[in-house]
Amino acid sequence: MPVLVGNDLCFEGGPAAPRPAVVVNRWLRELPASGAPAPSSWEHYARALKEWREFLAEHGVGLFDSRVRLKAG
Repeated sequence: MPVLVGNDLCFEGGPAAPRPAVVVNRWLRELPASGAPAPSSWEHYARALKEWREFLAEHGVGLFDSRVRLKAG
């Protein structure tokens, strides 16, 4: 199972503000039960998500930014 790591190497966050890496990894772990049983699919989704996060960061947009900012990114 692929795991994405944030730049600060932290996997924990507070309940009010979950860290993007925590939420992303939770979603990746749920892939087998949500209709993506092939391990190659998990890797593909993880790589696409990593590239999307990097693209957004280059444009100053956070992964959990507002819908308007995400669309602008």
